[in-house]
Amino acid sequence: MLRLIMLTPDPAAPPPRGLGVDDFAFKRCHVYGSVLVDCETRAPVDLLEDREAETLAR
Repeated sequence: MLRLIMLTPDPAAPPPRGLGVDDFAFKRCHVYGSVLVDCETRAPVDLLEDREAETLAR
């Protein structure tokens, strides 16, 4: 039963009205990334591979 539940797709979430951006370290002091968070639900929306402004703009 659990396998069947895990196979069902997640329901589509509405687009967030507000986004928060925070930096984090994949590996301490070496590799950094950014996380986008929905400000209303506080759920993570996406992980970015670095913390460059160009990546965030895309």
